Amino acid sequence: MHLRQNIIEVFSTFVLFKGDSFDRWVTDSKLRRSMQNSLEQSSEQESEIFWAIYWHRIWQVQASPIAVAHIAAYLQEVCYWVARKMKMNVAGQHSVGDFFQTAIARVDKVIKGFNPQLGSNLKIYAEYTFSNLIKDLLRKRQEVDICTDWGLLHKLSQKRLVESLKQAGYPSQIIERYVLAWSCFLHELRNTNPDAMIPAGFKLRLLTEDLQPFVNNEDTATEAIPQLYIDVELEPGEGLVWEVEPTPDEYDREILRF
Repeated sequence: MHLRQNIIEVFSTFVLFKGDSFDRWVTDSKLRRSMQNSLEQSSEQESEIFWAIYWHRIWQVQASPIAVAHIAAYLQEVCYWVARKMKMNVAGQHSVGDFFQTAIARVDKVIKGFNPQLGSNLKIYAEYTFSNLIKDLLRKRQEVDICTDWGLLHKLSQKRLVESLKQAGYPSQIIERYVLAWSCFLHELRNTNPDAMIPAGFKLRLLTEDLQPFVNNEDTATEAIPQLYIDVELEPGEGLVWEVEPTPDEYDREILRF
């Protein structure tokens, strides 16, 4: 990828792919005229960062589609390199173009989340946001592509399980056994706010009743995620103790009896 040569190009051109690689820059004539007019009205030779903040301010005041398009053009390089880095680090059939389009299509997330008062470098914030948008795509695709029986049970509520078994014609005694098995194998932790995530670094741990660890008894959030969960296999009457890190104030261990 060759760099764009001047301010007008930076805010009015877009990546064109050939196969899965950068081919050339394509100019949007409307954006080019808009940027040319803005430069002519400016008394000084301002930097890229100045114009990025300028168009972000225009968006804040007017919710201007032109401002959004200028920012999208400005962020083409950073989005391309984030997509390429992700492709190098992730196995699978996604292309650089797939990752790039996924991220740049949600440039509104960058614009809405960026706060110039906390820092003037929009590209640094965009790199972080684009990376998270691509990771969200991968997480959702994984949930679809790896829908094993265990994965389906992770997403199934007890009420839905009972209703499905009833519709399939299972008697109540058999349904009770299935519900018991369902409750035994999954211990899950979510944020009390449905729209919030489990923060990075948070840990869920299960112990035996005498506070002893066992194999695969922990799950740790390496980044912000919707849930933590641990699979266990228990006999009726057995119990587990659960705990989390960081430990909340006034926290007492609780025994879960199955």
